[in-house]
Amino acid sequence: MNDTAADQAPWPVLIVDDDPDMHAVTELILDGVQFCGGGLQFAHAHSAAEAKTLLAGQCFALALFDVVMETDNAGLELVRYLRQDLGEDRTRIIIRTGQAGTAPEWLTVTQYDINGYEDKSMATAQRLRTAVLTALRTYGQIAALAEANARIARHVAGMKALITTLAEADAAPSTAVVNAEVLEQLEALVADTAAPQVS
Repeated sequence: MNDTAADQAPWPVLIVDDDPDMHAVTELILDGVQFCGGGLQFAHAHSAAEAKTLLAGQCFALALFDVVMETDNAGLELVRYLRQDLGEDRTRIIIRTGQAGTAPEWLTVTQYDINGYEDKSMATAQRLRTAVLTALRTYGQIAALAEANARIARHVAGMKALITTLAEADAAPSTAVVNAEVLEQLEALVADTAAPQVS
């Protein structure tokens, strides 16, 4: 699948920041950004507590977390909540802070499972758009891989069920019937594994 595909649903993006202006500016900068034919669908939280409610109810392709909100490290605690408490590892996380001294870049990147770090004082529209597009591409690849694995697991389960049924049958079916059923399962498996991937 490429960046011009037309059937992609909007990518859900969560903006978490206690500054209302950051929400407005972020939407303005990202207006028109598309990946695989899908635009961005924004959700907003103005505190970590608000964000937790949204994160518990939906998987986001991308989350932009401010660091300093209710506390000096509210955004970092939100990372831990998403990754550890919810066990969500698909969502791409970009940390944004206007107080880099509170969450130094290298320390934050090495200690937290995040996918990007933006110092608001050095941020540009181009940097943000690039970071968002890169994050969406990675999320798309992860989602496509998870979907392919799920399809393979379903076909493996189908093959196991077929084998079990044959083993337990009172009267074994004809070889032609067995071969046809096995071939059908294998063809479906091959078709699914050959499905196009997000690139």
